[in-house]
Amino acid sequence: MLLHTLLMAAGTQQQGPDGLFFIGGTTDFTDQGTFTSSKTTTGLSIGTPFPDRKIIAAAKLATTFHGGGGNAAFDSLTLDGTAMTLVATAKAASAEDIVGIFQMHKENGTSADFVMSCKNSSTGSALNYHSGGLAIYTTYGKATSAHDTETVNSSTSPLDAEITCEGGGVIVAVGGDRGDDPDQSTFNNLTKDFGAVCNSLIISASLAPATTQTNLDIDYSFDEGASVGSGCVAAVSWSKA
Repeated sequence: MLLHTLLMAAGTQQQGPDGLFFIGGTTDFTDQGTFTSSKTTTGLSIGTPFPDRKIIAAAKLATTFHGGGGNAAFDSLTLDGTAMTLVATAKAASAEDIVGIFQMHKENGTSADFVMSCKNSSTGSALNYHSGGLAIYTTYGKATSAHDTETVNSSTSPLDAEITCEGGGVIVAVGGDRGDDPDQSTFNNLTKDFGAVCNSLIISASLAPATTQTNLDIDYSFDEGASVGSGCVAAVSWSKA
């Protein structure tokens, strides 16, 4: 009986809690507001460790057209020196605002340092950018690969976006636009978790639906008058493993 109890306890410790957990957001990077190709934020919380933990980062960078024209792209987002996997990314049509959803399986640790780097997508060389933002989520027991993704940009609000997610899965979305008031930008049918100004706006939102959502409307609304007339969205869903 004692052995059975110990084995059951050990098995329980292998699985984290159900759901999706917003851990926090930041625009606190070194060199924020100056033009460098990499920016660092240190000691960011990454939630409670379990063997089946997935860390999700909703990221935004703004180049303000500095040195890259229309070729700016994420080079990497590293967590304690290891590159996270970019699952979906989108770039605004008329401004150098880029958003992306990254993921990583990380069993250990409660905080981490993140480095966000930008590149010229045509040449692969480092490209300076102005500002960045991150929103961090954790979830447990989810599939390695995404169930669905959505990327869209438009000069007209709202951006027409939709995504499918199985019951028990999770959705994370990130939006960017040239506004200056986070209250003016929002996703339909998702919970807004984070909104901040990093030269322009980063908005992150999420959902952990109990039942399957097919082509869920997650339109992104923003203030066209406060922007250069352009926004972008990246969204990803994952199913249970």
